[in-house]
Amino acid sequence: MKIEVLDTTLRDGEQTPGISLTKNKKLRIATKLDEIGVNSIEAGSAITSSGEREAIKEITSQGFNAEIVSFARTLKKDIDFCIECDVDGVNIVVPTSDLHLKYKLKKTQEEMLNQAVDVIEYTKDHGLNVEILAEDSTRADINYLNDLFKATIEAGADRICPCDTVGLLTPLKSFNFYKEFTNLGVPVSVHCHNDFGLAVANTLSAIDGGATRFHGTINGIGERAGNAAIEEVILGLDTLYTNHSSNEKKTQFNIHVLNRWWRGWTWRVSWGRDSSMATTAYSRGGRATATVHGLVLLSQGLWGFSVWLNFCCSYPGHQ
Repeated sequence: MKIEVLDTTLRDGEQTPGISLTKNKKLRIATKLDEIGVNSIEAGSAITSSGEREAIKEITSQGFNAEIVSFARTLKKDIDFCIECDVDGVNIVVPTSDLHLKYKLKKTQEEMLNQAVDVIEYTKDHGLNVEILAEDSTRADINYLNDLFKATIEAGADRICPCDTVGLLTPLKSFNFYKEFTNLGVPVSVHCHNDFGLAVANTLSAIDGGATRFHGTINGIGERAGNAAIEEVILGLDTLYTNHSSNEKKTQFNIHVLNRWWRGWTWRVSWGRDSSMATTAYSRGGRATATVHGLVLLSQGLWGFSVWLNFCCSYPGHQ
């Protein structure tokens, strides 16, 4: 069974504190992601700014093999900006928990469902693929989630993605939770956050439960504790699952290209103490001899340490 990969480094990953990616940096990252075989690249959120739209347009103009999508809310003006950027699809976020509906949006479940259906129909009328991101779904009522997914699928949604927005799942819960939605007639995606250090484990368990696409970021970067690291999930699927069952789970990733990327390039992200702009630099690593997995673990450790160090240095009152 082939598992698809949606990389959200350019959207969810950019929500990491201190990171802001320029158009050129986004294009360089997207180029590498396409080279290693990512199925979908979430290039940003078109509604955010004119600069964001310029970056997305630059990426969509490259003719990449990957599907290029934009993040959007259940608002038609968001979809209009996505259309302007010439993306292939839209990831439409739909808040689903009572906490989000009551305190963030001040809407009822029925109002949110109807708004989602209306925007999906509008998006499909303009020829775009639609994936529904059920925000904070692991704190939502399961019956409401099923009703929402059925209604949005009927409206034309191509994929559904129950999101573990605040990282509450455990591997066993993840298996059972995602399995709940595998009989609705469309592919199920998994989107996990790493608040308890379980994003990769929960993603693999969701795939065991029937999810056929996962979301993640390079090095697991993202808001708060980050997202599932795509390189760890990919290597897990392509090694740990091989020959261990009759239903092997493989990605369409070019592992050899991924290997060359990690061996041949070092991705460094460094901050100035008073700067909100992260400087992303690539440098040749011709004498690298570590395995891909070793580089991944090393880079994650250095990343985590640099985040902690920057946080402590940037906020003198936080001891």
